[in-house]
Amino acid sequence: MLKTIKNINSKHGNKLFTLGDQAIVSGGNFLLGIYLAKTLGLDVFGKYTLAYLCILFASSLQQAFIIAPIQSLSALLNKEEKENYIKNNSIIQFLFSILAATTTILFIAITGFASLNSSFLELSILGLFIFFFLINDYTRKVYYVKNNILMAIALDITTYVVLFIALFTLNQFQLLNFKTALITLTISYAFFIVFNLHLSVPKKINTPELKATTIKNWNYSKWLVGTSVLQWLSGNFFLISANTILGATAVGAVKIVQNIIGVLHILFLAIENKIPVEASNVYAKKGIKGLTTFLKKIAIQGLLLTLLTVAALSLCGDFIITQLYGIEYKQYSSLFYSFSILYIIIFLGMILRYAIRTLEKTQFIFGAYVISAIFSVLSANFIINTYGIQGVVLGFILTQVIMQLYFIFGLKKEISIAWKSFI
Repeated sequence: MLKTIKNINSKHGNKLFTLGDQAIVSGGNFLLGIYLAKTLGLDVFGKYTLAYLCILFASSLQQAFIIAPIQSLSALLNKEEKENYIKNNSIIQFLFSILAATTTILFIAITGFASLNSSFLELSILGLFIFFFLINDYTRKVYYVKNNILMAIALDITTYVVLFIALFTLNQFQLLNFKTALITLTISYAFFIVFNLHLSVPKKINTPELKATTIKNWNYSKWLVGTSVLQWLSGNFFLISANTILGATAVGAVKIVQNIIGVLHILFLAIENKIPVEASNVYAKKGIKGLTTFLKKIAIQGLLLTLLTVAALSLCGDFIITQLYGIEYKQYSSLFYSFSILYIIIFLGMILRYAIRTLEKTQFIFGAYVISAIFSVLSANFIINTYGIQGVVLGFILTQVIMQLYFIFGLKKEISIAWKSFI
């Protein structure tokens, strides 16, 4: 028995640890959303959701400009070059985190975004939260690049254990509010990092190397940065408009339902980790007909699982939302039906995206985000004013439909060839 366990660990250890770490992060965020919504109320939770949108914007830029280059380019370097490259990126990350935090504070102070400029103290805490969140995320990704998955797991466990103990304690003494929640989140993301700064921060800066690393990252990621901005706009502008028109409570209501139906991200993540590589291999061996057959099979299997999941969540929506959040949130369970349609379209879009990536026609992914972002900015106010809270999810659906239609346009030649080969 022990020998079998050792064999499994030696062959699949990294995969199991990676899946375990993803389960910690996904599960932690899922429980955090539920706990904050229940304890803070929808209005404050909606305010937190909007603050988190600022963090996600900074995180998407970080992913494009720093993390993606490290993950791809460091594998091409020898051990010493890799260490220097990561250390230079650590300096870039530190500077980027300061810039992101400062810019966000100034933006909110000037624009009054989501009523988050209520006090200088709140803005300062939010800035620290953004800083340590970005450093934390960078650190865990570097552990993966260095193949030190156990340290990444330790980082995530520490973060969520400290976070939930602190939140629970504050709530017990009736001290939990928006401000103290931000402070707790900041401390939780900083807790593990302060003991490990020596692992990634170089003692002295080599300016020419730092400049070369910055240029290398930019040459790799300039299109990714643009795409990340467009992706954030197309995915979140309806929430921003909902706050302006309907208030933070509506944002919180949309988010609590999305948090539940987001269980499908586990399926989507499993597909994302496996299918792109297999699709490339099939295309290399069997061409467009083989790729079409393969993706059709995945589409049918995945769509069946998606339909079963959204059907179960929609039918049991009243019960689920009452048990997780409370009876006062039951009025928002009808959003499950809208989100069900959305996630079916998202899944089908994933299949089209794999085809585009396999065929190296990724310019259509960028184009799709351009069109969907423009649509979101131009139509959000009208749709939400017309349809209310359901208009938020309708907006999500329409942006996805626009993207998928553009993907189909980009694949029209391949679709025609595949269709003729099946006739």
